[in-house]
Amino acid sequence: MDPAACVIAYALPTSEQEFGEKSRAGSDYVSAFAGGWPQYRATCDLMRLSIDTCRRHRATVLERLTAAQLDSLFLFDTVILFAHSVDQDVCSGARSSPGGIELWDRYVGDSEMVAAVPEGYQGTIDLCACHPIALVQALKAQRRSASVKYEPNLLLPGIWAEIYATVFRFATEPTFADMPYVELLETVVTEYRRQADSKDCVRFHR
Repeated sequence: MDPAACVIAYALPTSEQEFGEKSRAGSDYVSAFAGGWPQYRATCDLMRLSIDTCRRHRATVLERLTAAQLDSLFLFDTVILFAHSVDQDVCSGARSSPGGIELWDRYVGDSEMVAAVPEGYQGTIDLCACHPIALVQALKAQRRSASVKYEPNLLLPGIWAEIYATVFRFATEPTFADMPYVELLETVVTEYRRQADSKDCVRFHR
């Protein structure tokens, strides 16, 4: 795995100012934090540590990802999309969100997301978003040469930020340098789960 061939694209707020900006814009993601910024601060701190670590280990990190930037992501061999996903089939009634992936400037539906991926793209797309099942199915059906990675369970962004920081730190160590991205990610996730089960939660990336 070559960290320089990877991009991590954040559409989630990574500062107090950004949290306030998204709150005023009616973000579905931010609305889940009923306690406001005091509740979100710890998550944001973990993401900032992760961003610094990943950049230090040669990964490209984009923040405030907009729809206009989607095409540029697929110049990289590995694309990690750190965003909020809203099921388009359940967005109705009181919920004002149109559904899809919540980017910084607007929601992007599954068809628009698939269209951003070049036909014949042979890299890895890691969707760090809650329940992006419909998008995963669309990508696998229409962009078959791409490898699509996702977590079917609820994601805690702070924990996953730590996991990605660990992946990129390990990628620069001789023991793991030749390991493909997906294999290294799964190795780190397995270890985090083992630690969680044993209550032995070591922070690898600091």
